Amino acid sequence: MPETVAKIAVDNAAFYFDKPFSYKIPPALREEVAPGARVTVPFGRGNKRRSGLVLEFCQEEDTSRCKEIASVYDRELCENEELFKLVFYLRETTFCTYYDAAKAILPAGVGITIKEYFLLREELLPPALTPRQQSAVEALRARRGRLLCADLLAAAGWKPDARELRELLECGALERDYQNRRRYGGDQITWAKAIPFTGKLTPKQKAVYDWLCTREEGATLKELLYQTGVGRTVVDNLKKKGALALFEQESYREVFDVAGREDPGGVVLTPAQAAVYDPLSAAMAKRAYGCSLLYGVTGSGKTLVFIKLIENALRLGKQAILLVPEIALTPQVITRFKTLFGERVAVLHSGLSVGERASEYRRIKEGKADIVIGTRSAVFAPLRNIGIIILDEEQEGSYHSDSSPKYHARDVARFRAKYHAAQLVLASATPSVLTFSAAKRGEIALYQLPERYSGNALPQVELVDMKAELASGNTFEISRPLARQIQLAVGAGHQVILLINRRGYNTTAVCSSCGAVARCKHCDIPLTYHRQNGRLVCHYCGYSVELTGRCDNCGDSHLRLLGAGTQKVEDQLELLFPEARILRMDTDTTVSKDSHRAFLQAFAGGEYDILVGTQMVAKGLDFPNVTLVGVLGIDHVLGGQSYRSFERCFSLVTQVVGRGGRGAQSGRAVIQTFDPQNRVLGLASRQDYDAFFAEEMQARKYLLYPPFCDLCLIGLTGAKRERCIEAGRALMEILQRLAQGNYRGVPLRLMGPTPFLVERVSDKYRYKIIVKCKNNRTFRALLREAIAALAQQVSLRDVAVGVDFHPDNEI
Repeated sequence: MPETVAKIAVDNAAFYFDKPFSYKIPPALREEVAPGARVTVPFGRGNKRRSGLVLEFCQEEDTSRCKEIASVYDRELCENEELFKLVFYLRETTFCTYYDAAKAILPAGVGITIKEYFLLREELLPPALTPRQQSAVEALRARRGRLLCADLLAAAGWKPDARELRELLECGALERDYQNRRRYGGDQITWAKAIPFTGKLTPKQKAVYDWLCTREEGATLKELLYQTGVGRTVVDNLKKKGALALFEQESYREVFDVAGREDPGGVVLTPAQAAVYDPLSAAMAKRAYGCSLLYGVTGSGKTLVFIKLIENALRLGKQAILLVPEIALTPQVITRFKTLFGERVAVLHSGLSVGERASEYRRIKEGKADIVIGTRSAVFAPLRNIGIIILDEEQEGSYHSDSSPKYHARDVARFRAKYHAAQLVLASATPSVLTFSAAKRGEIALYQLPERYSGNALPQVELVDMKAELASGNTFEISRPLARQIQLAVGAGHQVILLINRRGYNTTAVCSSCGAVARCKHCDIPLTYHRQNGRLVCHYCGYSVELTGRCDNCGDSHLRLLGAGTQKVEDQLELLFPEARILRMDTDTTVSKDSHRAFLQAFAGGEYDILVGTQMVAKGLDFPNVTLVGVLGIDHVLGGQSYRSFERCFSLVTQVVGRGGRGAQSGRAVIQTFDPQNRVLGLASRQDYDAFFAEEMQARKYLLYPPFCDLCLIGLTGAKRERCIEAGRALMEILQRLAQGNYRGVPLRLMGPTPFLVERVSDKYRYKIIVKCKNNRTFRALLREAIAALAQQVSLRDVAVGVDFHPDNEI
């Protein structure tokens, strides 16, 4: 008789090996196992416990070789058909595994850690034991007969497949046991505190101990590692010696609370805003899917349109998602919406603790929140009746995930909007060329807000030639024209925003004698000097080393620090304007929880005169008292190696210039550049997007870049450079063979294999193949077949293959 089995995809599977495996359903679990459930199963020869996702049920005649499901630990996707379908969509379109797709959809912290133990059965021990077996038994006896698998292997000096271990398992003297620990719930932060200690310490341990002694209340482990530049092992050894204590502290708190309430009905739209709102609200009422672009200049009042559209969705009994590209933008947006809609607003972004995310997720799932605001991952919020999804600043690259699954929030939002017959609104003052071209072709609706809501003119823009500044002897990062404008603005009681899109103090350390650049020993990238901790830091893998002033290559002491980041600009501002109150915002200063909110509230409250930061200060922020904006170091964005470099530069300059003059006072902007005649900067300073778009389209058509084709990056990662190149060449041959065979007629242009812009990261080499193609089912089938064929070459399986259809930074 046929038996019902569950088809399950397991965790940690390579893409080529990601397929459903058949498992029996134990009678005790029949009520719990369903498509979408996450389970634990024995897998492989050693029956090691793995997490898995139930994909479907099917009937099989012979189930004699099928293993049984061990446990069910999660049913979140069983309860939401749409999100379960999204698993298959993500796997099909992003080339991730089933399980990785499920992990992306569910909030961080929802899941389990599987602990594997060995149990000792004394009565079944054989009479004679080898020395290593005896060591294992003694280790088990010391822990009352139960020991973690890794600890037992270490005690006996065994590998996981050791013959002596198999013998004890086969005779029953050892027995495997598993414990599932849920990672769901409150958030814990690890703290360290010094303990009086007079014993002997290594130099690194003493440096850590001395620093920690200066902190009476202790410090978070994350801060301790950053400030001292050591690894976790040093801290653990200090704990073993009794020099410090590590403890967990609960950090759960209310996600976001605001004082006071307003009636959303009090928001009044201008005629131009109403011309956008009316057709979109009418389409929402008809329950018809639609996608549109809201293209409005900076300060045109797009947020007011969002408020009225979301209010309309609630009136129709529907729900809404509002996405913003940066965590830094969420405090102002959330404050506004919480003031208007109160507890109906939920917040989802990576800055929340695990407990907070769990709490917000439950509120959304239980229908206690109808509006979800957040960054990229909020697009997966478990709403069941969506009426509208809004992507603000839709052109931003942060909507694309760099880790598997490599999805774009715009694509997921489109999938969900179609499922719910909802409206998808893409909004920006500088839309992506891809989106604006779709609107121009009539594929999506186009709505425009060409004037500022306040009626104020856009800021006057001045381009400063930094070559002339250097020639006149000014070696500061702040030009004299900008310094004069800062003095005038601060003197008048106004505020200033300065953008420099590099963090750290100096960007490179170069030897004057041999010309060698201080580089990360794990990545092919220069180290950046951070004055805050006195170290050279890798912004890719986190490796850091103390700045000694001596060259590692030749030993000379003539090490020069070049370039500038936010820390150096902050220092120079303090020298130039000693009376000014200066606030720096970058990923180094916003490490602690709620720091974005605290900083922005302080700036909005007038506690600071000058805000200097990376691109997190460039977009979406609304400070009426800001009358001056300065842009520093824009040339490295303009000269980037991506085909979108001009687009990014135009967007960044336009956005940051638009932060000024939003209140009663008119605004000014100063852009510092070594190329003041540059066409892109000129267009950005005038905020002439239409002219920029026309020129960019001509260039992309000539060079064959999106929107005139689709791009696919196939990444090859491995420990050996030669093996990556070999795998790349083999895959190129396979792709060419398939394109000339069963997939004849599929348009392809292949380039590679070539190294990534940063060839080595965390001791892994990275190569790429670029494919200009038409991203459709046929091409994806070709690519899937090619990757499977490459996996048949066993000698190349140590090279990981990944696919990215939004490789903006590498082309």
